Amino acid sequence: MKFGLIISFMFFATLLVGCLDDSGSASLSVSNTTFTVPASGGNIEFEVLCDEPWSLNYQEDWVSMTRTLVEWVTIVNVTVEENATGADRQSVIRVQSGKVHVDVTVKQNGFDVSN
Repeated sequence: MKFGLIISFMFFATLLVGCLDDSGSASLSVSNTTFTVPASGGNIEFEVLCDEPWSLNYQEDWVSMTRTLVEWVTIVNVTVEENATGADRQSVIRVQSGKVHVDVTVKQNGFDVSN
């Protein structure tokens, strides 16, 4: 009985460590960290790999996202609305797991309103 409890504990402890590296921080991988989207808007995607829980944080209302889990990788699809302001703009999407984060930058030019 004791042996079974020890094995169970070791199994769950291994699951909790997940993608922690030697320093005790999460190991987080993002496939691409810089995108440029035309003024007309569009969709981009990047992959996130981490066995620990993670989140997406951003502030701009002209960006929206969905996540799709495909086997061991999560694909993040980003929709960028049209930029009719004439000014270039940029959004930073923070992918975070615990104390570890990766910033993904989305740049978008404004329409040429001089015509």
